[in-house]
Amino acid sequence: MKLHKIGATIDWAGPVRIKGTFPDLGGWSASAVLRGRGFRTPIPCELLHADGVTVLRLRLAPSAQARWKSCEAALELRFTSPTGAVFITPSTLLRLVSAE
Repeated sequence: MKLHKIGATIDWAGPVRIKGTFPDLGGWSASAVLRGRGFRTPIPCELLHADGVTVLRLRLAPSAQARWKSCEAALELRFTSPTGAVFITPSTLLRLVSAE
């Protein structure tokens, strides 16, 4: 489980890997949402493409975390194909802790 200190900037990036392969998701879009105790926060994300590899980047400013409390939260990613097909990942659990 990944740990995140509430109030720290989220700036995560990594290659998209599906069943051990790194697909080129050119033309696709992505969205992310984090759900925790008493909140639901969309997290801006983008798909970056280079050399046939797609990288997902998530960014969220500390000000968007003002309502968050220490808890386990579920991060859900949603990918939409150019034809409109939607694929939702299993939730990834995050441990949110107070930075104080």
